[in-house]
Amino acid sequence: MPKHVIIRCYDPIARHKFARQPWSDVWLSFTAKPGRKKYRFAPTLVSKVALEGDLRSAREQQAKEAASDYAREIEIAENVLTFFANGGDYFVDAKSSDKYTPTIYTSRPYIDRAEAEVMLRKFMRTLGYLDVTYKWLKPKFLMIPVQL
Repeated sequence: MPKHVIIRCYDPIARHKFARQPWSDVWLSFTAKPGRKKYRFAPTLVSKVALEGDLRSAREQQAKEAASDYAREIEIAENVLTFFANGGDYFVDAKSSDKYTPTIYTSRPYIDRAEAEVMLRKFMRTLGYLDVTYKWLKPKFLMIPVQL
């Protein structure tokens, strides 16, 4: 029996399944055993294009502000890009600062709803859920993700 996961999102992909964007914040909720406990996660979905932009920005900021420390962000981005260069397609950051807010990366240039579901399926597998179905809730308002 598949695990039913509700997705809340305020990006265009929540309303239009063919919308494409560089990254997205989503909120997942589902119940599971023991005790039908309610679980909530808030992963960030990041495309390769967005990751490359984040790496470029972190390097620029590190060069401008010697007192700032962007070493961790640079290291993570370089490791994920190396993973992609070696043939990997999806990377779930298991060492996120909070286990309820993981970052999930794709080697694809953009994210649409289908790609988001594949990324989330990879994440749910790390939790032990192999058979998952999704229900996207339509938001009353949209926020457009931008890449600097």
